[in-house]
Amino acid sequence: MKKITLLMAFIVTCFAWQVNAQTYNGDNTGAVIDGSADVLSAANIPLVGNVGADIVIDNVTIDITHVWDGDLDIYLESPLGTSLALSLGNGGSGDDYTNTQFEDGGADITSGTPPFTGVFEPEGGTFAAAFDGEDVNGDWVLRIDDTFSAFDDGVFNSFSITVTQIIGDPPVIACPSDIMVNTDPTECGAIVNFADAIALDTEDGPITAVQTMGPASGTQFPTGDTIVEFTATDSDGNESSCQFTVTVTDMEAPEALCQNLTLDLMGGSSVSITPADIDNGSSDNCGIVDYSLDMD
Repeated sequence: MKKITLLMAFIVTCFAWQVNAQTYNGDNTGAVIDGSADVLSAANIPLVGNVGADIVIDNVTIDITHVWDGDLDIYLESPLGTSLALSLGNGGSGDDYTNTQFEDGGADITSGTPPFTGVFEPEGGTFAAAFDGEDVNGDWVLRIDDTFSAFDDGVFNSFSITVTQIIGDPPVIACPSDIMVNTDPTECGAIVNFADAIALDTEDGPITAVQTMGPASGTQFPTGDTIVEFTATDSDGNESSCQFTVTVTDMEAPEALCQNLTLDLMGGSSVSITPADIDNGSSDNCGIVDYSLDMD
């Protein structure tokens, strides 16, 4: 078995991954707002993670047709039941919430005027503070309470919630350098030993890299080129992979063994023989591809 010294290659390319914001739309569009009951619209978010640590609520957008905005109290409720007031009785006798967007840092809606077409902060506080640490997965409900049941009706047109998933950067991973060895004596391959890849993540620190391609260290590699791959996965599910090549070269010459052969021409001038006629158990560590005869 040959001793192999490996040098770890730390020159890697790191990519910062960015996930686009994802928008989820509510149901129950077209519902009549007449004060007889709260109008509810649910937008299901299928993501895994907690608000603040893994998820940012970018904005909530609503569209409501109503002839007396001052009658409406509007809330956003999380899957856990936490309620945040978006707008409470604002707008007086004005009409409509037209593509009204709520986001942290927006304008004060109590100072706005219908049809509220701008960007406003929720009246009850920020999304970040109200829902911090809550599981984002499930139905986020827009609740519209018409506090006056006579005369002034309206229609719920749409509700959407937009969130961004925080996934961080992928791990940085470094594999061993390429390895070149000769076959082990009498073997058509070589036992090759190598170290695992090294991986670091900005959030998780050192993480374990798992071999995902090629024979394991300490096993026999065949002649030719074999690719070995390692992959590291961080706590956000980001993956990085690296590869190196193990090249095993057969430098062992075949052993030719011949035997004497006596032939009787039986009155002729020549006779034909094949390599098999004089072979006496020739061998090679990787097998003999071809035999030939030559006459000195």
